[in-house]
Amino acid sequence: MQLLQKESANSFSAAKQSTVLQDRQQVSNNLLPLFVVSSPNTNGTVMLILTTRPTELVEPFNCELQQIGCQTFNESMLTIVPLKWSSKRVSNASALVITSINGAKELAKIEDRHLHVPILAIGLSTAEQMINLGYRNVHYANGTAVDLIRVLCSTLSVSIGPILHVGSKHISVDIASALSLRGYNADHLAVYDAIAAASLSRKTCKLITAGEIDAIVFMSRRTAQTFCMLLEQNNLVQYINQIKAFVMSREIGQDLTSLGWREIFVAPSASRSALVELIQYNMETGTSY
Repeated sequence: MQLLQKESANSFSAAKQSTVLQDRQQVSNNLLPLFVVSSPNTNGTVMLILTTRPTELVEPFNCELQQIGCQTFNESMLTIVPLKWSSKRVSNASALVITSINGAKELAKIEDRHLHVPILAIGLSTAEQMINLGYRNVHYANGTAVDLIRVLCSTLSVSIGPILHVGSKHISVDIASALSLRGYNADHLAVYDAIAAASLSRKTCKLITAGEIDAIVFMSRRTAQTFCMLLEQNNLVQYINQIKAFVMSREIGQDLTSLGWREIFVAPSASRSALVELIQYNMETGTSY
């Protein structure tokens, strides 16, 4: 568990640097097993990576990949659509659980935010977003709902009062229900919808059939599931055995195993920085750690 308090810019910077160092150590020592093993391509060519992030979130990640020498192209699997929601429910909460940057961005619409309320963010990027909104009591987990629940239970008493999970209409883990089973007064507030793509672009289909894509990155189970469904609809599954997949969690990797990817690499921690470093290492060595 990490705690970020906006006492000064330096204190946040130091916390962030510490987390990055921890991520790097995990990357070196704790890579989860690969699902598929094959001979790596070490011909030194530039890697073309297809990312699958929502349009409004992809730029920082693709810039990081470009900085390590990758070429990138994004095919959004989810479109973010804000929903109507009541700010009173947020104001009445004794603690907030934030599981995505999209949820954090929606809170920016509240003019009179209670900045001292405890924030439980799923990962560092989301925590940074909450800090930027002015929240001063921000805790964050390692990027998974399971760890977020653990952090919350070790940080907050069941007597704290109403806890509100601010997130998507579609949830892979019902955090509010899990907390309720542990004695907390918890509820979920959907502030946005994530609408799955109905088709693949012609450019993506051509890149896949031409064998030009070296790797595809998935940061959520729903993104991976949607992409696999569209591959099958477009009769593209036969080309996947030449493409690597880089995923943020083992659960995401499990959703891909039936299609016969060349390799599936799982980041050692569910963070963007861990994914980028894993991809960079693979580019340099043609293998995993």
